[in-house]
Amino acid sequence: MGAMTNHIEDHGPDRMPAVASSTTTALWPPIARRIRRASHTLRWWVALLVVAGALVVVRPVDASASARSRIVAHSTTPLVEPIAFGDARTYRVPSGNRSDAPMAGIAAAPGGRGYWLAMSDGDVLAFGDARFEGSAPGGARSSPIVGIASARSGEGYWLATTDGKVLAFGDAHDYGSATAHQLHGAVVGIAATADGHGYWLATTDGKVLAFGEAHDYGDGPAGDVGAPFVGIAANPVGKGLLLVASNGRVVGVGHARSYGSTFGAPIAAIATLPNGNGYWLLPKTYAPAGPGFVPGYVTAIGDSVMLDAAPDLEADISNIDVQAEVSRQWDAGIALAQQLRDEDDLGATVVIDLGTNGPVDTYQFREMMRVLNGASLVVFVTVHLPAYYSWSQSVN
Repeated sequence: MGAMTNHIEDHGPDRMPAVASSTTTALWPPIARRIRRASHTLRWWVALLVVAGALVVVRPVDASASARSRIVAHSTTPLVEPIAFGDARTYRVPSGNRSDAPMAGIAAAPGGRGYWLAMSDGDVLAFGDARFEGSAPGGARSSPIVGIASARSGEGYWLATTDGKVLAFGDAHDYGSATAHQLHGAVVGIAATADGHGYWLATTDGKVLAFGEAHDYGDGPAGDVGAPFVGIAANPVGKGLLLVASNGRVVGVGHARSYGSTFGAPIAAIATLPNGNGYWLLPKTYAPAGPGFVPGYVTAIGDSVMLDAAPDLEADISNIDVQAEVSRQWDAGIALAQQLRDEDDLGATVVIDLGTNGPVDTYQFREMMRVLNGASLVVFVTVHLPAYYSWSQSVN
C-alpha cells in the first residue's frame, strides 16, 4: 500500500458531503490485511475524528511540533485553533466569534502574539494582539476569500480571492492582483514580504506569483506532494517560502525551513511566526450539516467487523452511535442510514464499514451518498478480504 490519503470533494451549493477514505497505512496504525484485525484499525481510524464540525486531525510527524485543535461548538461553522509547530502557540477562540463560512486563511500579528483568521465569505477574526482592520463583503469581490497576509506594521492586511484579486486593508499597500494572469490552477493563498513591500500568490498547482518587491524563488514541487496546494507563507528571516498541500504536507521553496507536517489531516492554510521559528497550519473546516443530521455526533454503520470494535469506539468517543450488525449488506446500510436521517437521529459525521459480506457497485455507492447528502463528513473504512473472495478488490 501507498501513503495515507484523504480525498475531499466539494460539490458547490448543493454539495455532497466531504469524503475521507482510509485506504493506506503510512501514518495511521497498521491496517491489517486479515479481516480479524480490522476492528483494531477501525477503532483508531474513527478515534482520530474530532467530531463537532467533522474535522479530521492527525498528530504531526515532527516530534517537536505541538498539535492542538480544539473545536468551539456552536450553531454555525465551528472555529478551530490552528495546529502549532515550533515556537508557535495558539489562542482561545473568544465566545463571541461566530461565522457561517469555513476558515480560509491565517496570518500572524507582529511579534507572533496573535493572528487573524480569514473566512471564505470575507469575514476576518482577530486573536491575541492582532487588530481588526476590516472585512470583504460579497460586493467587494467576485469569488471566495482563500488567504490573508499581514502588513509589517500590524495595522493592515491583504485578502486574496480564488480568482487572484488582492484586497488591501488598513495601511497595507496594493501591489497588484493576478486576475490578468493565465493561471492553470486557482489561487489558494497569499504571503507578504518581511518589509511589507510586496507579496506572493500561490495556486493549487504550486505556481508562485511575485508582486511589488517580492523575490521570485520559483514554484513548488507540484507533482511530489500527493495533493493540491492550499496555502503559502514567507520565511521572515531568510530567503524562501513554505507551501502547504491539502493533505498537510509542508514543503520549502528557497531556504525556508519546515518544522513538520500533518500528512493526512485536511489543511486550509499556513502562516509563519515573524521570527521564522515556527508556524501554524489551519485545519480545514466544513459547512454545517443539513437537515436530518445531528451536529457534533458520529454515526457508525457497519457489519461484524465494526461490531467487534464497538466497545472501544464507544469508550474512545463519547458522542458516537455504533449501528453494527452481523452479516449486514450494503443495501441494508443504505436503508438504515435513511431511517436514521428520517428520524433526525443521524450524526453529522458518518462512518461506513460495509462490503465484507458482498460486492458493492457504483450505483449502490451513489445511493449511499444520496442518502448522506448534507452530512459534514463521510468516512469509508477499507475492507480487507482474502484474495479468493470475488469482490476483494472491487469493493474498495
